[in-house]
Amino acid sequence: MSRSGLPTTSSSAARVALKLLARDADPARFEREAHAVAGLAHPNICRLYDYGEADGRPFMVLEYLGGGTLEDRLVQGEPYPREETERIARELAAGLAHAHARGLIHRDLKPANVLFDDEGVAKIADFGIARLVGSGTLTEAGTLLGTARLHLAGTGSGTPRDGRERRLLVRRHPVPNARRPASVRVGKPG
Repeated sequence: MSRSGLPTTSSSAARVALKLLARDADPARFEREAHAVAGLAHPNICRLYDYGEADGRPFMVLEYLGGGTLEDRLVQGEPYPREETERIARELAAGLAHAHARGLIHRDLKPANVLFDDEGVAKIADFGIARLVGSGTLTEAGTLLGTARLHLAGTGSGTPRDGRERRLLVRRHPVPNARRPASVRVGKPG
């Protein structure tokens, strides 16, 4: 859908990530992502500095996150440290709670969309198929978006989500003795 680069800003030596819309991608979806992320300001969400169009090509200028992805850090068949898993889960839950409080549902949270800054803080990125509660959707009825193997049961049923759900399923496996995802609840009970 898009590609990213690593330019620096003209006013300083700060590194930023430049996300360009692929020529064959949907510009409406890209613009919706930019508008959605522009309304978010949280330490666990990748920050959007600017967006627009240059030479007919939409772009986003995002916070540069040089610590890699969660996908990079996971080693198949090896346990991930429990304390690190819990810290990342808390950070992601806080970022999701912030987005949900503003009516935004990510819809494609996966290890490749969890990035880390240079200090190791987890940040949610790529709101490309996010949905604002109460708004229409760019998804046709019966279309499943996201990463199919990571969809939660029931999310492809066509039942709309309203943003009040504040559960984050964290795949702790292969944490020792863990066989099922853990559930972390944030926000007010009930």
